[in-house]
Amino acid sequence: MIHRLAAFIIAVFWFVMTLLLVRNELSPDASRVREVPIAHVLKLLFLHEQPSDLTVYNGPTSIGSVRVHPRLDHDGQTRVLDLSGEMHLTLSADQRTRFNWLGLLDMTPTYDIKRSRWTVTILEPGYLRAEIETPEGSKTARFTLRTRDRVINEGELPVEKGGFAGLASQLSLGGNFDALVKQGREQAPPVVRARQSSLRWRGEKTETYLVTIEQNGQMLIEAHFSQLGQMLLAKTVLGYTLRSSDLLP
Repeated sequence: MIHRLAAFIIAVFWFVMTLLLVRNELSPDASRVREVPIAHVLKLLFLHEQPSDLTVYNGPTSIGSVRVHPRLDHDGQTRVLDLSGEMHLTLSADQRTRFNWLGLLDMTPTYDIKRSRWTVTILEPGYLRAEIETPEGSKTARFTLRTRDRVINEGELPVEKGGFAGLASQLSLGGNFDALVKQGREQAPPVVRARQSSLRWRGEKTETYLVTIEQNGQMLIEAHFSQLGQMLLAKTVLGYTLRSSDLLP
């Protein structure tokens, strides 16, 4: 069971690492010519501070929920992206996994990620919590793995592709994870783009901004945002779809 639980921790660290790799792409000073600057979409998010509440689907089946809440911190300068959610997956007839997560991204006024904090808690089939923090200005991520009653591992890892391998090593994972680590080392930096688009929302066609993240030619995520900065629809590389409750199929 520990290998299956540890796989979630590997996925979480990969996600945090990917977010840090895309931070340069979020800079409004990036030289790439886009149909819509990604900074414009980010500005809308924090201008209106509208939360996005989405249902996660695997095909037609609801398997969880996600909340995305952009807001300004008390100092009026720091942009905070508050992420939370829960999912329940049926891996086989007798294997179910249920977990939730909380995440906070602190950004500068130019949308560079200063600090991130993540907590992912696996509730079934066994309890395991991962806490990962990347302090401001640090080149390492601090992680803690704990059960209900004790800490089972903690330490620091470089926020780079080598850190992905280091976490797998500290968890004593082998076999299929060796190939996973090798694949992680070969990944190119993600590419973030935005363009004008549209979809049907609340029964009417509405203009949106379509934000995409690609890596090595593969689409990791594509998400539609409203003019008020709310996420309406997102499709992921894992095959899951996130949809606003009032968005028509």
